[in-house]
Amino acid sequence: MTSSTSTDPTGPPAGSTDPTGPARPALRRGTALGLAPAVAATTTVFTVGNLGAPVRVVTGQAPDGADLGLGEVVVTTVVAVLAGAGLLWLLDRYRADGFRLWVPAASAVAVLSAIPLWRLDIDAGSKLTLTAMHLATGCAAIAGHALVRRTRAASPDLRPAAGTPATVPSH
Repeated sequence: MTSSTSTDPTGPPAGSTDPTGPARPALRRGTALGLAPAVAATTTVFTVGNLGAPVRVVTGQAPDGADLGLGEVVVTTVVAVLAGAGLLWLLDRYRADGFRLWVPAASAVAVLSAIPLWRLDIDAGSKLTLTAMHLATGCAAIAGHALVRRTRAASPDLRPAAGTPATVPSH
């Protein structure tokens, strides 16, 4: 990403990060590389968890529990990965160490979001399946972004040009 001090009204505001900087394609690739395995993993875990008995969830509309459907699993996975990418985008935009801050945050969300599942009034198989899906989503999202950043750091063609700041300069 590069800093812009332009007064051009069509460009980014003065002092902000250029959203078309070199990190944006990496964010897209990392999101795609995290999203595909996350959907595949949660679909697999859901399918295996659904073999014996349906995976149940407790919601406001179904306080006694309802069967979870594959469509709900896929949509939730996509939303979670995109929300994580949004947070990473914000961190990258304003911090030089955005990815380093994002990894523990994403890990914590994956783990902490699974803890309340164990208090629900559903069977142990459903709890285990839901927990595995939460963890698989977080792992896949983190791995996708880490792979792109590791590849980008190793490839001189993908690094920003010399002298180009990677982040917003400190004030």
